[in-house]
Order: sequence, then structure tokens, then C-alpha cells
Amino acid sequence: MFESCKMLFGGKIGDDLSDDILDALKDAGDAGMTQSEIHELFSNNKKASLIRAALNKMESEGWVHHKMIKSKGPGRHTLRWWINDV
Repeated sequence: MFESCKMLFGGKIGDDLSDDILDALKDAGDAGMTQSEIHELFSNNKKASLIRAALNKMESEGWVHHKMIKSKGPGRHTLRWWINDV
């Protein structure tokens, strides 16, 4: 199904929030984006719950993946997202 959607919609998901995130992750390339950078993409004007829901849906559909990056010091770990080969 994922492959069919990619072909039909040209690598687009179909809702503005998800498509904006997907475009930003494409532009980020191998560096990916942190959760904070994704929030900043919308000038912190989108609810965190909406962004999380979009990312979780995109991940369950195979569009993106994430990894928790351990900090080198005592700070918090960083959640970083990447686009899958689309």
C-alpha cells in the first residue's frame, strides 16, 4: 500500500502538516531533524500533540523513522527524525 501511495501522490501524504514535515525532512537529508527543529518549522504555533500524532502516523505508514540520540553529557537525550527512502 505504501508503494502505491507514493506512486499515486508523488511522495506526498495528503495532509498539509504531514507534507510540510516530510518536505523539511527531505531537505534535512542525512542530518535528519530533531523534534525541536520540527516544532520550530511551524514557529512553535502547532500543538505538540498534533505534530507527534502526524509523526507517529507517518512512521507507522513507513514514511519516516526516529532514533533517540544519547547526549554526551548529563543533558537530555535528543529525538531525531529522518525520512525513509521515498
